[in-house]
Amino acid sequence: MADREDIQELREHARQIRSKVLEMGIRSGGGHLAPGFSNTDILVALYDKILRFDPKNQDWEDRDRFVLSKGHGCMPLYAILADKCFFNESHLDTFCQPGSILGCHADRNLIPGVEVTTGSLGLGLPVAVGMAFAARHYKKNHRIYVLCGDGECQEGTIWESAMYAGSNGFDNLTVIVDNNGYGATARLSDTADVYPLAEKLRAFNFSVREVNGHDFRELLPALRAVPYEKGRPSAIVAHTTKGKGVSIMEEDYARGDPRWHYRQPKTQEEARIARRDLTFPLEENGDLNEQIRSN
Repeated sequence: MADREDIQELREHARQIRSKVLEMGIRSGGGHLAPGFSNTDILVALYDKILRFDPKNQDWEDRDRFVLSKGHGCMPLYAILADKCFFNESHLDTFCQPGSILGCHADRNLIPGVEVTTGSLGLGLPVAVGMAFAARHYKKNHRIYVLCGDGECQEGTIWESAMYAGSNGFDNLTVIVDNNGYGATARLSDTADVYPLAEKLRAFNFSVREVNGHDFRELLPALRAVPYEKGRPSAIVAHTTKGKGVSIMEEDYARGDPRWHYRQPKTQEEARIARRDLTFPLEENGDLNEQIRSN
């Protein structure tokens, strides 16, 4: 179990990151807010408590590698990398603007701290599997973590890579699936149904755990425990909510309206509600803070 102080710090940091992401989206008029809010807690847990890295020595050979295969979920990653001093936070003000290093998908050639350029879905996991292969070949002890979207799991390259990783027993690899139930324009169950993900990953020789992806009491112990079995890659299916932390986004997705995939608050009232909601951290179980209803 994670201690209570860790949990409180992570919840507050996730709130701060979501608030920065919201302002990036409002200021620029671009970016994938709802997908980013879905994976914010996963990224905060990784960068605050799990990954080994050194912003002053970004090519440190023994650093852990993180690959955001779900490349459009990059807005919180940018805010976290700025927090960790990979680059100056002033760059966040230029997000998605001409000449900015921060585009709508992560680019390793422009952004310090980004390991792999992603955006074309299904390509991050193959690269991460190659990293795991190389680390084992050269007898390195760093770990490779990759974050995939559940919609991304409709891509064949995901399963080709999973098959190779499982067949070769890459226990230095951890795949995290952001399982929010939606692609860009519809529920996955209404398009190409990828479920049940945990059973599919087990069939590819992964050792799998399922967690609430917004509850650090579940998420952090699962990340700390890898590898779950020697000789098998680990996978975490993190059950999440698209637009997590903003009531109007969560409510739209709950009733099947996918409008927020690439959308920012359009009115002053929408912006007011989003800012209000993000003044509060999520409850420990990942629900919207109860104080929102009284404000």
